[in-house]
Amino acid sequence: MRYLLLVVNLFVITTLFAQQRYISSGIIAFSGGAYERAIRDINLALENPGALSLDDASKSYFYRAASYIRLARKGASSDQGNVALFLSAYSDLKKVRSFGIPSWVERASKELYDIYPELKKQAELAYANSQNVSDSLARWALLSRSLNYLKAVTFIGPTWETNELMGKVYLGLATIAALEDQETGKRYYNDAIESFEASYKSNNECDCVEGLLEASRKIGDKERVERYAVVEN
Repeated sequence: MRYLLLVVNLFVITTLFAQQRYISSGIIAFSGGAYERAIRDINLALENPGALSLDDASKSYFYRAASYIRLARKGASSDQGNVALFLSAYSDLKKVRSFGIPSWVERASKELYDIYPELKKQAELAYANSQNVSDSLARWALLSRSLNYLKAVTFIGPTWETNELMGKVYLGLATIAALEDQETGKRYYNDAIESFEASYKSNNECDCVEGLLEASRKIGDKERVERYAVVEN
């Protein structure tokens, strides 16, 4: 039994040592502009994230996110690859904020606000492209892509414009989904209403009322139809 405990302890110590080494080498690689290597090393450090302290976990996710961002901007990938890297960075930075260590939360928030314009641009582009395709599967894919970006954008800092766009995206998804499944369509219509109303509360000049009326009619919400019909007129 003692031998087994000794083996387990040695394994834990060795693993922690290896994780620390990969974190350090990842940060060094990041500092030298070797972003792909930084990501590779930090990936190894994060193979067992539960063994890391909150500080080391925050550090690892932060530097991996920072590497994703800089690699994307370096143009080392295709345009679509760049977008995927920004979303990966968002996911990591969100984790850093959730750990709650003030110094890392502050740094993560700064990086998030820094990539906000790029995420917002991609959300708008995907939605615009969805309006130019007739195939429902292709449109669904573009709308879903736009929604992924918008979820990141609204986490960072929602505005009436992003809420309005999210309402339009949900409305588009609802229209397609309702053709196959009424319940799924209804859920998306309700999501559209929630987003449009959030936008309208912030700016009653937003282009939301028509969408609100359409979604409300689709789910049979007479009270909302009457309320926003007055506004539209």
